[in-house]
Amino acid sequence: MVHNGRKYGILVIPVTMNASTFAPSEKHTRQILCLLSDKRLRPVYFHCTIGRDRMALIVTLYEIYVLGMPHEKAREEMTRFGFKGSWTLSG
Repeated sequence: MVHNGRKYGILVIPVTMNASTFAPSEKHTRQILCLLSDKRLRPVYFHCTIGRDRMALIVTLYEIYVLGMPHEKAREEMTRFGFKGSWTLSG
């Protein structure tokens, strides 16, 4: 579902991502990465309710799979910026 935030000139695309003790689903993660990879939607601003672990995970996956950043460097950066989601690091 796409909302048009005409007042601010922002196209709002709400997406779902699990925030429990279970890792996010592959379907949700893939959907978010596809949206972020779509150059027609640039620039991109995205956030999650708390704004730390889910967002950091998606940024890190984007850096790895879209930008080609080495896994170790991306994970190190994610941790340095305060990522605490132990549920994602085990999967």
